[in-house]
Amino acid sequence: METIDLTLATAFAFMTCDGDIDPKEIQLIKRLAQKGAIAADDIDRQLNELITQLNQQGADFMKTYLAEVESAALSAEQAIKLLTVAADTIHADEQVEYREIKFFRALRSHVPALTDDEILEAIPGVEDFWLQPDAKASLFAPDQDYFNSIELPQFELIGADGE
Repeated sequence: METIDLTLATAFAFMTCDGDIDPKEIQLIKRLAQKGAIAADDIDRQLNELITQLNQQGADFMKTYLAEVESAALSAEQAIKLLTVAADTIHADEQVEYREIKFFRALRSHVPALTDDEILEAIPGVEDFWLQPDAKASLFAPDQDYFNSIELPQFELIGADGE
């Protein structure tokens, strides 16, 4: 994941964290790339590279992603951008699953530059319960909560038509 834009990695992680890739999520990522919100020279190729990595690494892929977010030492503005992309990706398929909320909590625990109130004010679609204090009691609790409850399937590569 070293050469992949962190915003793309965030959108991808949230697209796959529920164990399913919805075409609406792919469309969102492609729109973000077209607008320049994601640095991607060939979005289909990059998504397929990420799918291949995820298929090979499973949950370790997600753990590596979270470690990269934490090591990036994001500013408040950068953290808002990533959390916004995460929330937008969660809402893209019009179904908010508890696994996605768990992974959002895990991501949030790795971006401490923001208060819960700042997140709720800045990011439409984020609910209070997405930021429950007990989920952040330990740095590792949100990660373990997500990783203990998910088994990631083998995903199919994405075709040029986005499906």
